[in-house]
Amino acid sequence: MALRCRINEEISTFEAGFFMMFTAYYILNIEYAEMACVTLEFIQRCFLSMNPDKGSKASKRKKS
Repeated sequence: MALRCRINEEISTFEAGFFMMFTAYYILNIEYAEMACVTLEFIQRCFLSMNPDKGSKASKRKKS
């Protein structure tokens, strides 16, 4: 099922939506999903210049 309506009329471009997604992660203090955490962390740090002094939004992996 595809969502074909806009949730927020102020977000009209892909870039604006992408930035809003990352902003929501920080405002709501949500960890990145395990399957996407490395990619999202890379995008956050390299393209959006959102570099925390310490820590990460990726959850810690268990050693096996």
